[in-house]
Amino acid sequence: MKKSNYSTLVFMLLVSAVLSGQNIQPISFDIDTPIDVNVDAQNNAWVTSSGTGNNDSQVIKVLPDGTKQTIIAGLPSFFDFIANELKGTMSARLMDDGRIIVCQGEGVEPLSSTILEFHWDDYLSKGAPLTLGDHRSALMVGEWAVANGFDHSNPYSFVETPNGDIIISDAAANAIFRFSKNANELELLAEFPPFPNPTPIGPPFVEVVPTKILAHPNGGYLVSTLTGFPFLDGAASIYHLQENGDVQPHAVGLTLVTDMDFDPNDGKLVALQFAKFGPVDTTLNFQFESAQLIKIEPNGELDTIASGFGPSPGLAFDADGSAYLTHLFLGQLLKSDPLSTDVFTADKWTPQPLSVFPNPSNGEFSVECVLGKSSAISYQLIDVNGKLVSGGEYGNYPSGKHRIPFHFSHAFDGHAVFQLVLTSAEEIFTSKIILHKP
Repeated sequence: MKKSNYSTLVFMLLVSAVLSGQNIQPISFDIDTPIDVNVDAQNNAWVTSSGTGNNDSQVIKVLPDGTKQTIIAGLPSFFDFIANELKGTMSARLMDDGRIIVCQGEGVEPLSSTILEFHWDDYLSKGAPLTLGDHRSALMVGEWAVANGFDHSNPYSFVETPNGDIIISDAAANAIFRFSKNANELELLAEFPPFPNPTPIGPPFVEVVPTKILAHPNGGYLVSTLTGFPFLDGAASIYHLQENGDVQPHAVGLTLVTDMDFDPNDGKLVALQFAKFGPVDTTLNFQFESAQLIKIEPNGELDTIASGFGPSPGLAFDADGSAYLTHLFLGQLLKSDPLSTDVFTADKWTPQPLSVFPNPSNGEFSVECVLGKSSAISYQLIDVNGKLVSGGEYGNYPSGKHRIPFHFSHAFDGHAVFQLVLTSAEEIFTSKIILHKP
């Protein structure tokens, strides 16, 4: 099995959007690599942060007003420089009985590639964020998967059956596993084989990577998938998985589906397409603001109900039908008004280009931007894997045109491509920069 996840995702921006009579905007900020979101009965959003690669994954509860509470801290987070992947916590959910179930992704720590159980009562009694040592149990999914012939294991999401079994979507094994509570053992339920790559770009076969798993209203499960490089448009599907392991297509013609949920206003399934992949070049760019929400009609038709935002890996609806979305690289939780069935396109606060002199450079360069009003400026330097290399405040500037020097010769070796993002109180400026040391 070939590991496939979020490697080579790059440079995505979303600040806020006005949607033909509806709004989508960030309600919570400064979340390191947010992946999944689930909403509890009180309309609190539970967000998983994969961290920065320093064993700093978190489970964060975001209240309706955007206030953040760290519920679990210090979960495994590891940046694999060979695979150029950040590996951390994938998803978490507060269960009705107070358990907090965490899908811990692949990594180097002993409790990586596991399903961890924490408890809300432990958080209340502790009066502080839980840590890894506070877990009550660990289902060793990765250990079992490797022992049974899989090269890797990355538990991505789960669903619990009425009898307490756990059905696990594993995004590295490209398989669905079932943990039987009565038998106290794991078993393989289904695998998703690769398909021949129809293009001359990339490997001979394209991986089919299961992401979100949900209970199907008529029995069995729905499993969304993303496809590996070259991230082909229309190549992903949602599958109907039966209890006996039989797999049939439920919806086809989708692109990089990382999450899905049922719209409470009409009961229909909505799929989140993470992004579209741009022309293949040396920077492997996903396109800005190319995420989409796709409503799946009962006859299998695909109805695009939202476009022009993201990229976003996580989706959940609250009881009113508002969509919560995670923004992977800007570290934001977004929230929409209840979605209508009409297509809307984000009319964005558009990022403005930066003028960079020189570009390429040896790491010492200047940028020019025009501020509409006096403001503090902060910056982010992001590499091609979406990893924050450097960032912070850069001072206060009056309105008008400014030439601002930067010195990043310490941030790279050899030849590297980055995205530089400047943020003021009301504006965002961005440019791709190429840095080269002879």
